[in-house]
Amino acid sequence: MTARVPRAACAQAHGFSAVELLVCLSIVGIFAALAVPALGEFVNEQRLGSTMTQLVNDLNFARVEAIKRNARVLVCARPAASASCSNQPDWQNGWVVCYDADGDDRCDASAATDPNPIKLVAPLHARLRLAGNTGLVRFSPVGTSNGAATLTLSGDWAQTSTRTGMVAATGAVSSRKN
Repeated sequence: MTARVPRAACAQAHGFSAVELLVCLSIVGIFAALAVPALGEFVNEQRLGSTMTQLVNDLNFARVEAIKRNARVLVCARPAASASCSNQPDWQNGWVVCYDADGDDRCDASAATDPNPIKLVAPLHARLRLAGNTGLVRFSPVGTSNGAATLTLSGDWAQTSTRTGMVAATGAVSSRKN
């Protein structure tokens, strides 16, 4: 025979008291306050890395397009609110990938069958800075470039790292984290 437990004792054995709940919420709040700055740094570093990956991919894409089209293809800094090329080393407004069959270092006129520019990249996030030793990277029909180009991407936050994209005269594109 088992002893019967009063119903009131069972009701007290379930759930949390208000004090226990407040202690748990305080602990969760402290951990959240510690995690938020680290999360912000993580998001910024991911933004930095993904922007450099996009730039390297677009440079490689331009090289392949130059070989495929058997014509010069440009990757150049984009002036504000424009789809043309700027030869300035400030890449903050994004960049343009376009073909340049006539060799004047400007995007050729667009045709319905062959739209130009091939690709437009929007301005960078306000916390990112992209500058280079040139505002124009030109790929020839054999895939070589107009000379060594270095593009450096950095952020404006405290513990920022930098990423550097490089184009060799051979046309090889690479990047590294500094």
